[in-house]
Amino acid sequence: MRPWSLGLTAVLLVAGLCGCGDGVSGGDCLPELPTVEPAAVAAGAEVTVASTGFTCDARYDDERQYSLQMGFEGRAEPVDVGDVDVAADGSFTVTVTVPSTASPGSSAVSIRGSRYDEPCDDSSSCALYGASFVVLPAA
Repeated sequence: MRPWSLGLTAVLLVAGLCGCGDGVSGGDCLPELPTVEPAAVAAGAEVTVASTGFTCDARYDDERQYSLQMGFEGRAEPVDVGDVDVAADGSFTVTVTVPSTASPGSSAVSIRGSRYDEPCDDSSSCALYGASFVVLPAA
């Protein structure tokens, strides 16, 4: 093995162990779980999805957006409800509309683009970053 290749191998190993390269610096933690308010809402109404961000001193090094999807626990296919810009500290707030066709029952907003799904590939399980809410029956 060439002497320079040992040094490169050591640098790559350390970078992989510290989580470098995922666009986050200053800490090794996950963003705070988001909330959905109100927790129960009629189809066609708006909900606010928010998170206070990282639970440590971590910061995103680059501009970040999360993608939001609304799921209806087997009653309908998930629906993309948009993207949200994320602050460097991992915090965000966005208001989205529950589809007017959503049937009553347990539902959830799932979020992609956070540290919860880094790294995530087809051969491993990804943690869900999201929050539950209830779609109420029509009045």
